[in-house]
Amino acid sequence: MHHPPFRFAALLLTLGASGLAVAQDQPFTRDDWNPLAQAGELDLAKELCVAGLNHSEATSRAEAHICLFNLAISKASGPLVISTPDGEGIMRETYRGPQLDTALVHLDSARLLTPTDVTIHQARQHVLLRAMQYDDALEALEEALSVLDVPADNWFDYTMYYYEDGRYEEALAHLQILESHYSDDPRVIADVGAFLMLLDRNDEAEPYLARAVELTPEDPINLWNLARFRVQMGDYDAADDLYRRAFSVDNEGVIGGSDYCTYAVFLEEYRGKPELAAAVREEYSCETGN
Repeated sequence: MHHPPFRFAALLLTLGASGLAVAQDQPFTRDDWNPLAQAGELDLAKELCVAGLNHSEATSRAEAHICLFNLAISKASGPLVISTPDGEGIMRETYRGPQLDTALVHLDSARLLTPTDVTIHQARQHVLLRAMQYDDALEALEEALSVLDVPADNWFDYTMYYYEDGRYEEALAHLQILESHYSDDPRVIADVGAFLMLLDRNDEAEPYLARAVELTPEDPINLWNLARFRVQMGDYDAADDLYRRAFSVDNEGVIGGSDYCTYAVFLEEYRGKPELAAAVREEYSCETGN
């Protein structure tokens, strides 16, 4: 990508005797340092952002820390093979080493300067989870929710980080922190129930799964999860009703073909309907027994 040359005579910058300095009467923003970083002028970008740490405005100093965070974290990334609960190894892009520590120092400094900037708190979640510092990520979430008033949607994606790493207990802890702040959010309630069921804590899971359906009776995923729970509990009549309700309200196709294959197994093994099961398998190209 072509980037225009950076003009040192621009209004935002002056060249002092000891190197770059940032003009105090103008905000220091991403537009000042990012073109340099994108062009590969990392040393010059770093010098500029170090100068930005002396800006008179807190938001500009925070931006300088964010710049230095980005420069450091870009050098801390690397692949790592981790083990999941099923015993398999998966390749994961992670952060580690002294550059990670430097990046986190700058990110935390930016947070202290602008504590209600949700993007900084989200960046902390991403980095700590990719660095597999799970306890620190949970603590950071508590800190974020103590100062922010933002929708729960800002935090759902991070549940998958735990899930993909096989850290189901920590995923549940993440969701329970969300529950303490978003107690009536249907998605929080549904996900707490789903992870309790995944951890075989069925007595605790049931009220969450049932409440999720009560709050969102037209949500096919919540209906599906409660149906699966009813199968585990041996309540096959209720499970079949829930499965059918899930199919009937799935206008956007969130229930996939493999789920219909699961339903085919249910029909044959628990409802005594092999002909109907065979029809479902044929329609969705299921393998025998699936």
